[in-house]
Amino acid sequence: MDSNLLLLKINQLRNHLEQAVHEHSSFTAEPVILISRSLDDYIVQFQKRLHSRENTVV
Repeated sequence: MDSNLLLLKINQLRNHLEQAVHEHSSFTAEPVILISRSLDDYIVQFQKRLHSRENTVV
């Protein structure tokens, strides 16, 4: 996935996470945890991409 698409997905999931926390009034509700884990995965992918770019720039 391209970096711009990753950022778009990250922002969408952040918004979805905010909505889920508000809807469930809890950080530990199952839907909130699932969205948070998915968001974490995308953030890690993005960070890895940035890190690999830093290592390839000479």
